[in-house]
Amino acid sequence: MLPRFLAAVLGFTACSLALPAAGFAADIYGAVSAGASIHEAVDIDDGTGSDFETTAFPGFLLSGAAGLDFGLIRIEGEILYNRYELDDLEFAGADESADGGFSTLAGMANLFLDLPTPIGITPFVGGGVGYGEASANDIEFNGSSLLDDSDTGLVYQARAGLAFAILPLTDLTLGYRYLVIDGIDLSDGAVELEDDDLKSHVFELGLRISF
Repeated sequence: MLPRFLAAVLGFTACSLALPAAGFAADIYGAVSAGASIHEAVDIDDGTGSDFETTAFPGFLLSGAAGLDFGLIRIEGEILYNRYELDDLEFAGADESADGGFSTLAGMANLFLDLPTPIGITPFVGGGVGYGEASANDIEFNGSSLLDDSDTGLVYQARAGLAFAILPLTDLTLGYRYLVIDGIDLSDGAVELEDDDLKSHVFELGLRISF
């Protein structure tokens, strides 16, 4: 299902890029970004009624997008990859060592509102929806395998930031995004992720180039 959705996002982008030919004035742009990803804790049930609460090291998010800039409004298609590794698991009131982590690969359709200023700095707000695959990657507890599974679900995000005009057609962007993949079922035998979503706070740096 995920490859089909990624194809749909690419199709959305291709159709959007055809709008100027239909008489809509817009600039085509490409964008890339990378950032630090901080995840919200989730609970893992070991099947015996005991819960493990996760804590993680800051991870990373990589993103590539293409879209149309209509001046105040931008629309784009985006593909992103978000990953972070576990630090430890809280079990019975104590923190125990853990290995492995979580990752998300998703395709997004985004809409943004830009608020240009006369000083070359443009605040922006927006968000998007999409579909993605979440994975629990070889999560181990004290050397024993605990959870290794993947599932697909709805992805949504809210974003805000600043764009700095560093060249006539190039903006440097500083941004924040709140990213959620919802409705996932990660399980491995009797072990399962009790929360049905993964949530991340991402602080990122990017480049946006108009053509």
